[in-house]
Amino acid sequence: MKFDAELRERAKTLFREYNGWFPVAAIALVVAVAILDAASPGLLGQFLSNLNYNAVSLSLAGVILIATIVSYPRVYKLKVLLSGFMAVSIFLMVFLARTSFPFHSLSSGAVWDFYASAQKLPSFTARFLSLLFALNLLAIMIVPSRVNYTAGRVRSVLPLIVNLLVWVLVIFSMAAFVETQAVRGIQVFFILYAKWIVLAIFIATAVLSWFRIEEDHNFGAVLVSIALVMLVAAFNPKMDARFLAFLLLMGALLLAGIVYHVLESLKYGARIDPLLKIWNRQYMGAIVSGVAEIHLGSKFSVLISDIDHFKHVNDTYGHQAGDAVLYEVAQCIRKSAEPEGIACRYGGEEIIIFLKNLTGKEAKEKAEAIRKAIEKMKIKYQRRRIPVTTSIGVASKEGGAKTVEQLIQEADKGLYEAKRTGRNKVVAS
Repeated sequence: MKFDAELRERAKTLFREYNGWFPVAAIALVVAVAILDAASPGLLGQFLSNLNYNAVSLSLAGVILIATIVSYPRVYKLKVLLSGFMAVSIFLMVFLARTSFPFHSLSSGAVWDFYASAQKLPSFTARFLSLLFALNLLAIMIVPSRVNYTAGRVRSVLPLIVNLLVWVLVIFSMAAFVETQAVRGIQVFFILYAKWIVLAIFIATAVLSWFRIEEDHNFGAVLVSIALVMLVAAFNPKMDARFLAFLLLMGALLLAGIVYHVLESLKYGARIDPLLKIWNRQYMGAIVSGVAEIHLGSKFSVLISDIDHFKHVNDTYGHQAGDAVLYEVAQCIRKSAEPEGIACRYGGEEIIIFLKNLTGKEAKEKAEAIRKAIEKMKIKYQRRRIPVTTSIGVASKEGGAKTVEQLIQEADKGLYEAKRTGRNKVVAS
């Protein structure tokens, strides 16, 4: 039973860290649109026609662009910026494929009309758009999330420019030689295999997102959710009402993801220690006062960990090495304390851990597991291995009238005793 509870708690933690609600919401919305279209054929097309699809889609693209540009100075996330410009390029490409704007060449008298070219390739147009979208999302997933601010702004326009150039050149070229055997072969290839290629790219995107979960609101989950929508759209034979509805759905999901990401990132930044990447002293105070989302209940323990001889580490290896040690130890404590433990920076090199539903012997065993995990660490800095140990004080509450502040004082006394009697040990008060 205990193992099952731990497994469920771990699954909930992973789901929360991954932001799994976005893919779940995408699946639910895609299914709803598919059921609606199947139950009332033609209703979706009539709705989009009455809606003035071009105006709505371009307005949505404009809102997405504004949201990404406004958010960037606040969260500095290149993925957000790239995805916004990518979505704008997609809506512009659809607009070009659905709207006639004939251009008369003054020199040759030829008429260039992208709409007419796209109409010659109804099946290829939709499939190529889906493939281009999938490749964009995979590329955005691969790029680093944070780059130099100025470099990020410069790179952000690349998806917009490159997508539009590729789109125009490919459609014009294919339409110009539509009667040739080579172009017919390409169309047949796309009809048979494009959707499966998009599926393979989607799987790669989803796998990458799982192994590259970000610290402050995993934007990869947003990318996977819109990739999922476009995967379903890729199985449509042409740019019909369902395909266009999925594009609007993609844009709405992306906009919601950007707004949510900005809000969560700002909240995360206010509660996370910038060096250790665990909860900060301010959030610890919120837990103690009971105003945080985390409620300890009536059965919990408090652990206080302090790195042994940390001044010696700074004096021997330098303060930058000391910062590296602090970060690695904090991350080890955070991971070792899960799923019951919540690690916060207490002050200096001290880290406090709140253990929900673990008291007495179980709490001490958890503290011992954390101590051993730190002792086994191989922290390297500039090709030098830095040995690290820690001392931990433990105090538990199982009912009774003890306050969190009293438990912290007791755990602090246990830590002092561990330091006094030899270090690298756990002492329960």
